[in-house]
Amino acid sequence: MGKKRKIISLIVSVAMLVAMFPMIVHADGEPTPGSFAALQAIIDSGTSYYALDTDYTALPDDDCIVVDHTIVIDFNGHSLNRSLNEATDNGHVIKVVAGGQLILMNTDSNVPSIIRGGYAENGGGIYVEAQGKLRFDYGMIIVTGNNATNYGGGIYNAGSATLNDCTISTNTAGVHGSGVYLASNSTLNLVGSPVVTGNTSDNLFFAKDSLIDFPSDMQGMSGAFAKVSAADEDLPMVITSGYGAKMQNANPSSYFQAPDGYEVVLENNEVVLQPTGGQQIDTPVKIKTCNVTIGGSLGVNIYVDYGTLDDAAKEASTVTVAISGKGGQQKVYTFDDAVARDFNGTTCYGYTFEISSIQMADRIQVIVSYEGGDPVVTEFTVQDYLSALENKWQEYGYEYNDSLIARMIANYGYYIQRYLDFINDGWSVANGDHAEFSERYNPMAPTTQNIYNMVLSATKDTDRVKYSPTKVVDENSTITKMTYSLEFGTTIALEVFFTVEPGTDFSASAYCEYTGKTYRAYLADDGRYKIRVSGISVQDLDNMFISISGTAGSEFTVDVHPFGYIYNAVSTSSTAEKALLKKDAMTALYLFYYQIEQPMP
Repeated sequence: MGKKRKIISLIVSVAMLVAMFPMIVHADGEPTPGSFAALQAIIDSGTSYYALDTDYTALPDDDCIVVDHTIVIDFNGHSLNRSLNEATDNGHVIKVVAGGQLILMNTDSNVPSIIRGGYAENGGGIYVEAQGKLRFDYGMIIVTGNNATNYGGGIYNAGSATLNDCTISTNTAGVHGSGVYLASNSTLNLVGSPVVTGNTSDNLFFAKDSLIDFPSDMQGMSGAFAKVSAADEDLPMVITSGYGAKMQNANPSSYFQAPDGYEVVLENNEVVLQPTGGQQIDTPVKIKTCNVTIGGSLGVNIYVDYGTLDDAAKEASTVTVAISGKGGQQKVYTFDDAVARDFNGTTCYGYTFEISSIQMADRIQVIVSYEGGDPVVTEFTVQDYLSALENKWQEYGYEYNDSLIARMIANYGYYIQRYLDFINDGWSVANGDHAEFSERYNPMAPTTQNIYNMVLSATKDTDRVKYSPTKVVDENSTITKMTYSLEFGTTIALEVFFTVEPGTDFSASAYCEYTGKTYRAYLADDGRYKIRVSGISVQDLDNMFISISGTAGSEFTVDVHPFGYIYNAVSTSSTAEKALLKKDAMTALYLFYYQIEQPMP
């Protein structure tokens, strides 16, 4: 147990790497204590957690607080204060940039903490860029007295924001979203009992394709949103998705006050904001959820609620799953392929679609076709799911470790993509075959070297793990070189290659004690002999000890293990791009393995 706790603490630091910003200083060369510049210096130092020991106030030359990596800030009863005379591009109190994740809490239950005084064109209090993440975790924090000349007086969210038991009140915006503005393709997650009310215009404003998810437990949220607005072209629109069943015995208007000319209705377990008297959308078939299973392979699970369809219509339905990008594929499922599962008393039907780890960022399209209605279509990525799990683990009933697993899987997918993009010509992140959804380990950050050292320590020689690609075997052998590597697809394969002298009578086989299987060498197209051990799941990496024996001029034995390949890659001192990409990819693979490994019985 002690070892587990120690290593997990290091893994947490992986999600908290730092990209360094220049330190803001004053005339004496040091930032003034209690200033925004002083707090920025602490953030830039690479810390992953900081508890405020005083109120921090912006001095005239201070920029906003910028967060570009994952950090937890405990207000500890203190506040952030800013006072500007005019709106500027950096007039926010806090800005979370792409790749950054800010988790706010207040562990002093007796004193509310305040974020106030921001004045910007968009996002007076807090501005969250696309691919940035903001979370109010617990404790009373109030965002108040902030102003935006355009959108988002309290919060402007273009990425992902989670509100938990905080208050967004008495903020102002010149156009929309005095409380919270959701930009296009952003997500707002609500946990606990957040309150967004008393702002000068609409408390919450939706732009096109933005989404808000409410918790499954709606207790304590009555009246939380006094006015909800959306762009006219986006109406009718879904305010909540998946949790309407919790409101079956409640009037949605007790939770939301619609703007003039609109109404809030409950339709098919979803709360919809639509023009007064507008047509309600009749969609009996719904895609209930898309989630991910990590087993021998990476599986995307699609669950469909067929609603009021009769048995004949269900049996005639099909579910088509298609993935774009390199190696794109499509599969059509019939109802016979479905596995039934209960979701809060509703029977849904699941379909599993296996993908490669390098397709985690590709768009996955799901189409449910049935008689008597238009097809139901949704698109998502594995990263969509991982982001939701990482940010809403409490709401989903998971443990914090599950959110770390999500982060490790995301890092793994990203780094494997980058490495394979390099060694496979034309398969490029930059060319759009894959989206970047994580950030590279920063070799300049002290925490990164600790991560590398941890992986090296965990994978170094034991009696059962041997690494080195070698010319061994013995002096009488006709083997001139032996190497091995890992291949990445829907599962991992370990491949061993032998180069032998011409005319050699070669034979070899590999035995894996864990699987109880024997794998025989064969002559590959490149003239080398090859042994391929396929179907390795990430969580079984430590069990894949392979013992090879054979004849090549003389009898030989040699042992290999996936950890050997990982160790060899991470221990490199080469600065070549391929070596560095492999180093990060193998680091991410090990951390992914460790985070999902189950203790031995």
